[in-house]
This record gives sequence, C-alpha cells and structure tokens, in this order.
Amino acid sequence: TIMLMLKGEGSHEDSMGNKGTLKAGDCQWMTAASGIEHNEGTGHPGGEMHGFQCWLNLPKKHKMDPPAYSDISAASIPSMEVSPGVKVHVIAGECGGLNAVVQPVVPVQYLRF
Repeated sequence: TIMLMLKGEGSHEDSMGNKGTLKAGDCQWMTAASGIEHNEGTGHPGGEMHGFQCWLNLPKKHKMDPPAYSDISAASIPSMEVSPGVKVHVIAGECGGLNAVVQPVVPVQYLRF
C-alpha cells in the first residue's frame, strides 16, 4: 500500500510498532505480505485531508514475504523540473534518470506532477 499525502496530515500505526504522522508531500510504503495490521483512522488534527492510496498486488512468490514499512518525507522524494513550471516527484520507479527511494518488487512507475 502506498499512501501519498497531498494536503493536511494524519497519524498511523501498525502491529509491528511503526508509527508516525504523514504531512503534505510525505509518502508511506507498507508491504502487508505475510501479515500486518494497520490503523490510520486516529490522530487526525481535523481540517481537510487529501491524499492517494494505491494498492499493489504482490506476485505469488512474494505473498508470504515478511511485512515491511517505511515513511518517506517529502524532502527525500527525488524531484526535478521536466519543463518550465512542471515538476515531477518520483514516488516509485524511475523518471529522467531519477530513482525513487523505495523500489517495490512489482515493477511500477508512480509519479506526482
């Protein structure tokens, strides 16, 4: 599961002891695989919150891999200007020679413009 926060903030925690707060521009990667419980329904300060959540289906051979989790701050997401006034943030995969911080086992390109 990939959560990209665009506006606002929200807290999250899981059964492995990971917890944190996503703010605008931050990203969260969670691989459920063999099992993880996740809660992102508490700790919201109120106000507007907008984001995208994308679920990737793991290949059969990875379904029972150990669960994994990482928070990626907006500042550490690679980005570049691809044309005047147009900036790309590389969430997964590669774009223009920039590689994302996290490379999932499923080949995917996830970009934010």
